[in-house]
Amino acid sequence: MQKKRGILFLLECGNVNEKTYCEILNKVSDGRKNKAQSYQFFTDRVLSVMAELSLMYLLRKYYGYDASEYTILQQECGKPYLVNIPSIEFNISHTNSLVAVLVANVEVGIDVEKWCRISARTAYAGRFCRRAGNPPQ
Repeated sequence: MQKKRGILFLLECGNVNEKTYCEILNKVSDGRKNKAQSYQFFTDRVLSVMAELSLMYLLRKYYGYDASEYTILQQECGKPYLVNIPSIEFNISHTNSLVAVLVANVEVGIDVEKWCRISARTAYAGRFCRRAGNPPQ
């Protein structure tokens, strides 16, 4: 039985400016270019492009695949997959200025979210909700 192995890559993209974005846009697939350009906000366009570049980096560095050797498509549910490399699974998530890419030899999923402080009003929910792993007493 093959060991389950994965690589998690986190990238902070807050410093990408318009000039850099235009340069890196030419390095991603046409599908990703179109998807990125469809976003209203510049930050979302940057994150979309950086996500695919991060995946390309991981596939080259850890698996030896060049971008010309695979195609990225989406399942009906929207989850991306590699057409030419079915033994490698991946998932991408981004929020604010952070991109997360997880690549593995088993099916994977990832989600990143912005953390923020809880105000006194929201802390009131703590009277009714418990953290996971803390059973009621």
